[in-house]
Amino acid sequence: MDCNGNGNGVLDECEPDCDGDGIANACEIMDCTGEAGCGDCNNNNVPDGCDLTAGTSTDGNGNGVPDECDTATRLFVDVSATGGDTGLSWVDAYNDLQDALAMAGASGGSVTEIWVANGTYRPAGVSGDRGASFQLLDGVAVYGGFAGSETTLAQRDVTANVAILSGDLNNDDLAAVEQRGSGVLNDNSYHVVTGGGTNVTARLDGFT
Repeated sequence: MDCNGNGNGVLDECEPDCDGDGIANACEIMDCTGEAGCGDCNNNNVPDGCDLTAGTSTDGNGNGVPDECDTATRLFVDVSATGGDTGLSWVDAYNDLQDALAMAGASGGSVTEIWVANGTYRPAGVSGDRGASFQLLDGVAVYGGFAGSETTLAQRDVTANVAILSGDLNNDDLAAVEQRGSGVLNDNSYHVVTGGGTNVTARLDGFT
């Protein structure tokens, strides 16, 4: 196939394809739509299914998720974190809430909480997909209001540490209000958070 699905300038057929399905590893990870093994929960740029097939990851409980991802029950998100971007601690917190939701969704139910530090989080990047939203998950509680050092839920202060979920993808709405008629409001997200298809175990708590 003569294409460049992940936009890196390299033809897909020249990219690593660990499971031999004709789709570059990076493209599979980027376009994960829920099929088993298509994510990259350990962030090694290899689809989880390929890790398991190659034996570079194990799956002791047979849930289709590498064991190193199963061990996490809580993920951390901090837009200002500068660590390893693994989501496994405040130091290595994800910068993007979408990454945490994706890992939680791929964890086979082992991730039950996501803690989010103060800051502003958007469903997509600048000029991104207006249809993107923060999709809640069954069995996962997403808590905001942390400073980024807490070890217990009781320590958070949602008043002092404001965590904002915003659909202002281009961060230009204030200018639009001040300059009526500028038209920039039409690039915002259609829905910031969605909970369709979830049950009462999906929770969002402590956000503006």
